[in-house]
Amino acid sequence: MGKYPPSHLLDKYSDWHYQKLSGRCTLTDIDRIWVEVRDNKVVCAIDIKESFAPVTKTQIVVYDYFESLGLPVYTIWTEIGFTWFKVQRWSTKKIESYTEGEYANWIETL
Repeated sequence: MGKYPPSHLLDKYSDWHYQKLSGRCTLTDIDRIWVEVRDNKVVCAIDIKESFAPVTKTQIVVYDYFESLGLPVYTIWTEIGFTWFKVQRWSTKKIESYTEGEYANWIETL
């Protein structure tokens, strides 16, 4: 996998997403960046991060590329328990905090 070990957070997020949103939303992992799809249309890119993880220079390039294509990008900080989520819209840098239920509603309304 390269320099970094597998992420238990991303594995758990995949399980959480399937259990909470299955049937309403689909999720695709592109090199650790998740892409939300509705009716075969990509609606946004989401990067799930540990609570302490910074945005890397490589991720900035990818985020900016997606944004240049008109695809909204969100960075999501959370932990394996998924009791809280901090959501940052890349283009505005605005950060909002959500509980698990609020975050699930936010995902569904994208």
